[in-house]
Amino acid sequence: MRRLGEDPFERALAIRESRLDADDPLVAASLASLGEVYRRQARAGDAKRLLERAAAIFDATCLERRVVSM
Repeated sequence: MRRLGEDPFERALAIRESRLDADDPLVAASLASLGEVYRRQARAGDAKRLLERAAAIFDATCLERRVVSM
């Protein structure tokens, strides 16, 4: 069952995943946003999966930016 507020975040994620690289920080931002919605809905497993994926992308892209700027 869908809950209020979930659909826009799912749509945003679907659009970004279809148009951007899987490791793009904007994809990570959408994953984190939807993960937060799930967390607030007490959907811990779903939230954890999305938030861990977002964190991995953010970690990788931040490290990449630091190495490139050195």
